[in-house]
Amino acid sequence: MEIYGVYFAVLMSLVIAQWYYRHRHNGKSEQYDMEKETLVVPSIEARRGVSNFKRDYFSAYGLVVAADWLQGPYVYSIYRQERGLSEGTVAALFSTSFIAAAGSAAFVGSLADQYGRRKGCLVFCLLYSISCLSVLSARLEVLFIGRAIGGLGVTLLYAVFETWMVTEYTERGLSQAISLGSIFSFSITLSGIIAIFSGIAGETLVTWTRTETTPFIAAVACLALAAVLISRNWNENYGQSGSGCTSIWEGLQAMVKNKNIMRLTLTSCVFEGSLHIFIFFWSQAMIVSRIEAGEETMPPFGLVFSCLMCAMMNGGNAFSTMHPGQVGYRQAVQMMLVVLALASSAFILPTRIMQEKATFWSFCLFEFAVGLYWPTMSTLRTLVVEDAVRARVYGLMRMPLNLLVVVALSFTQGDEGHRNTIFSVAGVMLVVNCLLLTRSVNR
Repeated sequence: MEIYGVYFAVLMSLVIAQWYYRHRHNGKSEQYDMEKETLVVPSIEARRGVSNFKRDYFSAYGLVVAADWLQGPYVYSIYRQERGLSEGTVAALFSTSFIAAAGSAAFVGSLADQYGRRKGCLVFCLLYSISCLSVLSARLEVLFIGRAIGGLGVTLLYAVFETWMVTEYTERGLSQAISLGSIFSFSITLSGIIAIFSGIAGETLVTWTRTETTPFIAAVACLALAAVLISRNWNENYGQSGSGCTSIWEGLQAMVKNKNIMRLTLTSCVFEGSLHIFIFFWSQAMIVSRIEAGEETMPPFGLVFSCLMCAMMNGGNAFSTMHPGQVGYRQAVQMMLVVLALASSAFILPTRIMQEKATFWSFCLFEFAVGLYWPTMSTLRTLVVEDAVRARVYGLMRMPLNLLVVVALSFTQGDEGHRNTIFSVAGVMLVVNCLLLTRSVNR
């Protein structure tokens, strides 16, 4: 039996243990009121409101996440293997997606604020469906257009869904019944579970149909169902209205005038840029570490991926366990410092200890940091960004990230020395970011 089966059992046991602990703790139904500094017991009606909110939001969002995870693992393979494209062409396709995401970041959020965030989520479902269907074509220009549309969709995914959820949470008055941090943490746990099952479903579809296009078709079906649920169950909410350049300028002003938003933009750029680097290199790093150990067989990537998702879920659960109530700015920044420290260690260790187990557990440590990062970053953004300009600022915050990824991909090489250099640079950048963010704690 592969040792990774044991690792998966251990990590999944930790997920279940944390879930059980939180379930018992939250069974008391107490929330800490930061203003009154007292424990508040929500009413039955308030708890019912939370259940309805979770059902409305996560039923649709879960399908969107499933669509992403179903086709995500096959994007590179379908271009390289089924379409027979060169490595350079595949890299150009990936870069096209990030360039489109960077270019659209300036206006996508503004349009969503002006015309409605719910409409923005529906537009995402349409655009991402078109992007998935584009892989059915063998024409190169169609593939490039599909990647560009997909990049536009990704900007909407990260800018609009969370914006709609935060505003709806506020308008329904749910703060006395559940904290936003708990919702963000639940979102990470749900994403991890969906990622594992989507990976199994995608592999099963490919095995049955003997083509890697079927996960993309299944993703379109998920997006269509998500669009139906959004249309039926979601209310519309808006930001501050404005036209074209005025809206973009207002978003930029909100960022420049608020040093905390600039710090979060830097943190998002560095951490999420490192995440993209990790996604690109982790499988090859595992192969090299196994070869160094004298093993000739390939690592069980399905089990390894499941382990990484369990580590991410443990990170998300840890956030909710440590902060069951509403989280203040100072607490969230302190948590982000922990995230950056863990992530930097996870990048540097594999470059110093060339062993398979060390590489694997370093990657698990990084995914644990990822699980902590998302609810922490979401909490910080909620605290420092005004709701009137939320979607446009969220979109603008992703612009430098997408440009950084394009630059990183343009210098990518396949040799081990280059990969270790990239990991070391990412680790150092995370350390520097941690030091700069420390100022926020002492503000």
